[in-house]
Amino acid sequence: MTAHVSSLRTLRLRLLQTTDIHGQVLGYDYFQDRPEPGLGLDRLARLIATARAEAPGAILCDSGDFLQGTPLCDLAALEFARDPAMPHPVIAAMNLLRYDAVVPGNHEFDYGLPLLRAAAAQAQFPVTCANLFASPDDALLFAPHVLLTRRLRDLTGQSATLRIGIFGLAPPLIAVWGRDHVAGHLRIADPVATAQRMVRVLRAAGADVIVALNHTGIAPRDEPSGENTALAVAGVPGIDAVLCGHQHRVFPGADIAPMAGVDPAAGRLAGTAAVMAGSSARHLGMIDLTLQHNVGPQDGGWRVNGAQVSVRRLPTPPEAVPRPLPAFDRLLRATHDRTLTHIRREVGTITRPLHSYFAQIGDCAALHLLATAQSDHVRPMLADTPLGRLPLLSAVAPFRAGGRGGADNYTDIAAGSLTMRNLIDLYPYPNRVAAVQVTGRMVADWLERSAGMFHQLHPDQPDQPLLRADFPSYNFDVIFGLTYRIDLSQPARYDPDGRCVDAGAVRITDLRLAGQPLDPDASVVVATNSYRAAGGGFFTALADHEIALPIRDTGLSALTAHVAAQKVIAPRPTPTWRFVPLPGTSAIYETGPRAFAYLTDAPALTPLGRGANGFARFRLAL
Repeated sequence: MTAHVSSLRTLRLRLLQTTDIHGQVLGYDYFQDRPEPGLGLDRLARLIATARAEAPGAILCDSGDFLQGTPLCDLAALEFARDPAMPHPVIAAMNLLRYDAVVPGNHEFDYGLPLLRAAAAQAQFPVTCANLFASPDDALLFAPHVLLTRRLRDLTGQSATLRIGIFGLAPPLIAVWGRDHVAGHLRIADPVATAQRMVRVLRAAGADVIVALNHTGIAPRDEPSGENTALAVAGVPGIDAVLCGHQHRVFPGADIAPMAGVDPAAGRLAGTAAVMAGSSARHLGMIDLTLQHNVGPQDGGWRVNGAQVSVRRLPTPPEAVPRPLPAFDRLLRATHDRTLTHIRREVGTITRPLHSYFAQIGDCAALHLLATAQSDHVRPMLADTPLGRLPLLSAVAPFRAGGRGGADNYTDIAAGSLTMRNLIDLYPYPNRVAAVQVTGRMVADWLERSAGMFHQLHPDQPDQPLLRADFPSYNFDVIFGLTYRIDLSQPARYDPDGRCVDAGAVRITDLRLAGQPLDPDASVVVATNSYRAAGGGFFTALADHEIALPIRDTGLSALTAHVAAQKVIAPRPTPTWRFVPLPGTSAIYETGPRAFAYLTDAPALTPLGRGANGFARFRLAL
C-alpha cells in the first residue's frame, strides 16, 4: 500500500474597512467653514494605498452611513431633487478608491429611496444587503452577497485562487428611524437568521472565506432594542470576519468595554475576528486573515486558521497628516465650491452668541430658537382644525453636544451674520417637522425618558459624574411651553436603550403648563421631528400618535424660514427646566473647552481645567 503525503499551504488575505464616513470625503469642516486635516477620504486614501501595497489583493469595504452627514451631502440631495442624473460626490469619491463592496446604513435612507437607488446605480462597486426587501414584490433591494475572486501567492510563492463571499446586513430599526421613507416600501429581515442563511448560500457557491459586512454595533446579546447585533452575527458558525459600524467607535480598542464574548484587545466577537473603524474617515480598519490549504487526498480547500486585527488612524498633528490625494480635488472641487457658496449664504443676523455648551444642565437659547421655529411652523397648519384649540408645545434636543463626536462637537455661533452654515450646525439632520397629540401623562413619561441622561446623585456627596456616556444628547428632549424640575436624587425610570428599569421612579417634578399643574388626562399637541414621532431614540410610546400635517418640510427648512422672516434674532433662554436643589451635593460636568468663554451663562459652574479627550471639566453645585 502506498502512503499518501499531505502538506499545508498558507495564504494571507487583508480586509480593509471604513465605516460611518457621513459624507466626509474631503478634509473640511463645513460646520466651522475651515479645513480639517484629521479626517476625510482624500487623506485616508494614502493609508489605504499603503495598506494595499503591503498586501496585494486586499479587499476594501464600507459598513454604511456614507450618504448623509455634511452640508455637501445635503446639497447633493437638493441637486438630486432638481436633476436625478447629477453625480453624487460621495459615490464618486468611493469609485475613485475602488471599493469592493459596501452595505447601506440607516442614514442612507434619510433622503428617501429614490436618491439611494440613484446613488447606488452610480457606484462602480457592489452594494450588498441580504435583509432588505422592497415592495411591492418583496424583492431584495440590493444584491444579497458578493463573491469576489483573488489570485494570491502563498508563502512559498505559488499562485492560488481564493473566493471571498461578502454579504451585507442592515439594522432592523431602519423601520423606525426612517419610517417616513420606508413605511410600506421596505421589509427588514432578522440579521442573525439572514446571516445563517447567507453562510449556507456562500459555502454552496464555493466561498473559501465569508465576511459579514454589518451596519450594526457591539452590545451584549440580550440588548433589548436589537440595534447592535454584531456579537450575535459573529457567533454564527461559518463566518470568518465581521466588519461592523454604526456606533462611531473604534474596535479593537478602549472604546468598547470587555463583556461576555467581546475581546477588545484582540478584536474578537464570539471568537471571530471583527473590526470597527470609527467614523468620518479618520480610521482604517484592518483584518489580516491567515488561511491554510491541506494539499493531498483529504483536500479540504482553504480555511481561515488565524487573524490579526488592527486599526490605523490619521495622525493628529497637522504637520504629520498625509497630503490629500490630488485626484479628489480634481474630482470634487466644483461640488465643494458649490457647497461653500451654499453654507455662506446669509439668512439673518443674531444679536448675541448661540452655543450648546450648557444645554444639558439648564435653559439654552439655541434650543429655544429651534423650538420656536418648530412650533411656528406647526401652528398655522392646525389653526383651523380642532387641534388648533389645544396647547401647542415644542420638543427639541441638542444635536451637537459632545458625546461620540468629541470635545469639538458643540454649536458655537458668534454674534453677527447668521448663515446657512450656522443653521445647519443647529439642525444637522434631514428630519421632517412633525407633531403628536398626547396626554399630559405621556408628556411626563417623555420627560422621564429624557432624564435618563443623568446619573443618580447621592445627596451630600461631592463631585459625582453627571452625564451618562452611553446616552446621546440627541435623545435629551427639552419640551418648551412647560416648566419643570429634574430631581437627580431619584433613580432613572428608563435606561439609555429606552428599557423601563423602574416604573415607579419619578425624576420630573413640578410639571406645569401656563403656571398650572399639567393635567395628566388633558390632551396637548407637541411639535417635534419625524425621527421622534416614529419612536426613534426608543421613545416608543409616541409612535402611534403622529398628526398628519399637510406640509412636510424639514426642520432645517422651518428654521431657515423662521430666521428669514424675523431677520434679526435676539436669542434668550426661556425658563423651562432646572434641577431640584440638593444642598451639599455637586456633580462633575464635562463640555467643550470653549465653554470657558461663556461662564456668565452658567453661574453655578466652577472650572476644574481640562479632562480626558480634550473636554473641559466643571463642578456643578446642585
